[in-house]
Amino acid sequence: MLRNIRGTRANPPGIAAEDPERRAIYGAALEQFEQLLNASRGTPPPARPLPLFYALSQAGRAIVAARGDSPRIDGHGLSQDRQQPQPSELLHRKIKRTPSRSGTDAFGAVSRAIGSPDIQGAIEIGALWVALPGTHRVPEDAWRESWRTALSVLDETNNQAVQLGMTVVRAISFSGNPYFNEMEALAGRYPLIPHDARIRPLPGNANMSPGNWGLAIAWKATGPLEAVAYMDPSEPNGSRYLVPTLPGQETVLNPLMMWWTLLFGLSIFARYEPELWMEVLNVERSPLAVPMESMLQQALVAIPALLHEELLVKA
Repeated sequence: MLRNIRGTRANPPGIAAEDPERRAIYGAALEQFEQLLNASRGTPPPARPLPLFYALSQAGRAIVAARGDSPRIDGHGLSQDRQQPQPSELLHRKIKRTPSRSGTDAFGAVSRAIGSPDIQGAIEIGALWVALPGTHRVPEDAWRESWRTALSVLDETNNQAVQLGMTVVRAISFSGNPYFNEMEALAGRYPLIPHDARIRPLPGNANMSPGNWGLAIAWKATGPLEAVAYMDPSEPNGSRYLVPTLPGQETVLNPLMMWWTLLFGLSIFARYEPELWMEVLNVERSPLAVPMESMLQQALVAIPALLHEELLVKA
């Protein structure tokens, strides 16, 4: 994927193909993206959020150069929510949307360029983390009741369904969510689930205890699975997920912008509160340390895959 992305610099997508200014921004931003991503691989977790976020930020500049309404962006469009007192748990800290008056801030410009909805208000770092497809579990005692995880989707076809010309789809997740309520899955937090969906028992009476639950949601598919289930481009088997809305939001955020907000928050925390960040990463004392290491490692794979999706697959 990285080689394919690099190859677009000789033949940029979108408006950058014909506009000299956009083409120059596109190539320079992707060069910095590559170098920052390479630096991230060799940077241990204590400093990794910094080059990771700025690698993604430069990738966003390339997207905007190719498809944005203006070739340049100015400012992050996000900031730390400095509520007082600040929560002691990192995952409960919030990032808030601070759009620029000109509309040229990075978060807004990239969101518009890829067709992702904007966000309102402030969102907890943990809510972003657990909503991302395929991320490592966070400790149960850190969960908030309002958080929801992405549900993995399996496509089943049985004889009866084939005869009727329909496909039965099910969503199954073992998420570690101790606050899960079955019916909420059908009541708005997963807006792409069809209205005729039904919950059905899992094979083998799977354990439904808090922290280790499974769910099967079945419906008759009337169109392609792609219409309701997000395919994670970072997974080679093409895994699909039902992505939830974030707390306080009405529409599903593009996973690229979820990563954007999450890594912005972690980079702010690592940069301005390094002593607390090191406590989070202390594998001898912090139950969050290993999940955090795993998530930062996953970002090295997810970010190029999502950029590849935007620049080459959706082009």
